[in-house]
Amino acid sequence: KMFCPGADLNWLEEIGSGSSPVSSNSDGKSTASNDSVGSSGDSLASSYFVTLKKPIIAAINGGCAGYGIAIAMFCDMRFCAENVTFTTAFARLGLIAEYGLSYTLPRIIGTSKALRLLWAAERINAQQALEIGFVDRVIPGPRQNVINAACDFIRQIARTSSPTSLMIMKKQVYDSLDSTLGKSMEEMNKELIASLQRADMREGVQAFVNKRQPNFVRISSKL
Repeated sequence: KMFCPGADLNWLEEIGSGSSPVSSNSDGKSTASNDSVGSSGDSLASSYFVTLKKPIIAAINGGCAGYGIAIAMFCDMRFCAENVTFTTAFARLGLIAEYGLSYTLPRIIGTSKALRLLWAAERINAQQALEIGFVDRVIPGPRQNVINAACDFIRQIARTSSPTSLMIMKKQVYDSLDSTLGKSMEEMNKELIASLQRADMREGVQAFVNKRQPNFVRISSKL
């Protein structure tokens, strides 16, 4: 069973033989004519998870290769089953770091580890992935357990954490990746003042003092 096996090798063969042509877009960049891979729209779709205001957990319950790695990297956290393997695969296929991996991978596991995974395209197991910070948790037992664990984690933070706080913290973290410490601190000061005036802060303090479950304000689906 695979979480995502990566690109269709038959399709890559068609490109290599010329039966599926590669064209250039308006920016002069070479892209495959297949709309599902290689277009600028698909590149944006790959990073869609980052724009979502809710936490996104990748529950990796099977082998993960190529494009599957990119999908997992765009999630906020990654849980995996104990018997899965990972490989970037690109270098062994004569390809490059696709779908934002040159951006996400070194930020998550560090530059040298990212280059090793990309260059060698070697298979790593779940424990190795955990050791280098590629995944956040390895879940033992049947593969279904990783999906259960991811759902349990989401339910836990949904019960105990302010939805507004989760949303703003996610934005802070991703915005800061391309910012400076000074700008991040300025933004933090604005958000801190706003948070001190919200009902969620008062509710959180009262729940903590009274040792009860908090009842935070839900976020409108229109946000």
